[in-house]
Amino acid sequence: MPRPAKYKNWHTPFCWNQISIATKRVGWQMSAMKIAKELKKMDEATFATIHHNTIDSWIDRSGEKPRWKDSILQKMEMLTGNSPGHNKGGRRGILVCQTFSSDA
Repeated sequence: MPRPAKYKNWHTPFCWNQISIATKRVGWQMSAMKIAKELKKMDEATFATIHHNTIDSWIDRSGEKPRWKDSILQKMEMLTGNSPGHNKGGRRGILVCQTFSSDA
């Protein structure tokens, strides 16, 4: 019987931090297959379902050296709180933590 597809957001700060570490460990070539294997070695429970094709879709290989696509870097800026949403100065890099009461 077919199961509904599950989407996992790999761009959360928790996951992306580990993806960045794995990428540094495998080297500047940014082999998507090696990154996926390193992630599974680092945290098998979290990254059991990540596929190298997914990682490869985030990599821009058009230049001399592979790098993360601009769209991926922009997404990470928005999700990690490093962009205040304006250019008027102020504090940067502050993560917002919201807590919710169970009484609500």
